[in-house]
Amino acid sequence: MAKLSEEVQVFIVQAHACHRKASLIAKDVEAEFGIHLERDQIQFYHPHKGAKGKRLAQKWRDLFTETRKAFTARQVEIGIAQQSYRLGIYQRGADYYEKIGNYVLASEMAERAAKDLGGAYTNARVLSGPKGGAIPISLPDEKREIAARALKKLMDKGETYEEARRDLIALGIDERDIPTLQGS
Repeated sequence: MAKLSEEVQVFIVQAHACHRKASLIAKDVEAEFGIHLERDQIQFYHPHKGAKGKRLAQKWRDLFTETRKAFTARQVEIGIAQQSYRLGIYQRGADYYEKIGNYVLASEMAERAAKDLGGAYTNARVLSGPKGGAIPISLPDEKREIAARALKKLMDKGETYEEARRDLIALGIDERDIPTLQGS
């Protein structure tokens, strides 16, 4: 692998930190510096990619970390990353489509806005019980859950169902809380 100038190395590390794909970084390096690089050479400068990345010098690891933090913090400045900005786009689209009589697309804009507000475009999933609190679990349910996990562990260690069941009863677990095997 040919020795790259520090300027090119900085360019590659910072591009990786901004989540740019190696194939696109290679094209950017060729356009910017006139140097053709293989994908492997580009991947070498990503600290989280394979064995080569693990050998990356500490100064490049630090640059990657600093750039990634700055890149992530800048998301606040990117309009489309903000829900209020997207809602404005949906509103302008709905207004335009309604004005030209295209009610199908106007209603699609309204649907997209509703989905955006409802969190349909995120990966976040929140599970909670009543009034946002913990999901209630009854004591009998919790006891059965613990007994089932203990039974599985004992059977994974090689005990038969009956041996594991006897051991759990000997430990004071109520036999009604021990799950039965299907078909036994």
